[in-house]
Amino acid sequence: MVAEAPPPLINTRRFGLAVADDGRAAAAIGAMPGVLEAVTSGEGRRMTVTYDLRRVGGEDIERRLDEVGARPAPGPLETLRRRFARFTEANLLDQSRLEHHCCSQPPDGR
Repeated sequence: MVAEAPPPLINTRRFGLAVADDGRAAAAIGAMPGVLEAVTSGEGRRMTVTYDLRRVGGEDIERRLDEVGARPAPGPLETLRRRFARFTEANLLDQSRLEHHCCSQPPDGR
């Protein structure tokens, strides 16, 4: 019997950009495996990315943004947002791996 692949874990995240995107960064991010959509707004200074968290993470997207010259926005608030997003992504992945049990059935089958 072949085990089923887990369903996609869709996440949407907004990235602040230090420099306005002319469309090239959005195209590069949109071409990444696992990315469903990458759209810029706010005169190119914000990018909203929808992606499958099981295939690609926010840190991968940030790294790719750096590679194409669209650095994440600087500043303490943006840094805090990025750190909180990483924390949230880690929690989502951890929770998705758990085998949840009903309240009336203990996990060890007693």
